[in-house]
Amino acid sequence: MAVNVAVDETPRELVAQGDRLSVEMNALMVVDDESFQRAARVRVLAARWLKDAHAFFDPMSAAIWAAFKLSKERANSVIEPRETAYKALGDRMGAWEQEQERLRAEAEAEARREQERLEMQARAEAEAEQRRLVKEAEDAAIAAAVAAAEAGDKAAAARIIETPVVVPTVVPRAVFVPPVQIIAPAAAGHRSHPTWSAELTSLPDLVRAAAGGNNAALSCLVFDQVRANGLARALKNNLKVPGVKAVEKRTATTRTT
Repeated sequence: MAVNVAVDETPRELVAQGDRLSVEMNALMVVDDESFQRAARVRVLAARWLKDAHAFFDPMSAAIWAAFKLSKERANSVIEPRETAYKALGDRMGAWEQEQERLRAEAEAEARREQERLEMQARAEAEAEQRRLVKEAEDAAIAAAVAAAEAGDKAAAARIIETPVVVPTVVPRAVFVPPVQIIAPAAAGHRSHPTWSAELTSLPDLVRAAAGGNNAALSCLVFDQVRANGLARALKNNLKVPGVKAVEKRTATTRTT
């Protein structure tokens, strides 16, 4: 669809008249009945000018908009299906990468737990062996003391009993858990990065938090201006919503004829 609009061919008189009206409207202060009447007359002239300006520019804008809309529709019919498939494939790749990261983190946590279990088991075994050696040494010392006493050497028996037993210190055996072998996905031309978004789980909880002074929660609340304006138009001065008030503003309308 071809559009051939000479946008520079704006009528000079139309622009000049608009400039004169703009100067007068911007300078006119409504402070008494005379200035009010003058403002009304100027607005009639301005309304006529706006009607003429729209008559000149609207067909041009409509033609340009129609061409843009057709071009956009054609582009979307070609691009959107491929763009959707492109994004969906990226989402599937991202989901798989995220799953691999979850599996890696899970495997690392399991490896840490297994390492801790084996270390605890090694310590328990070393402590048990230490106790066995101590008991064995104590039993041998008691046997030696009994033998000395039976032989009539009570002093030797006493020395044996009073001498602390000495045994080698048992060190827990070293344990080793193989590292996690899950490798992060990589492909030529592909890069990924995490993106975060928020999901509303409970609007009442959010509102209560905001009302309680939580500034982060308060910043997440959006004032629905369209809904509030509708309530104000319907209820006017009877609008009773905490934190909201109805505001009346006079809007002038002017007939061109």
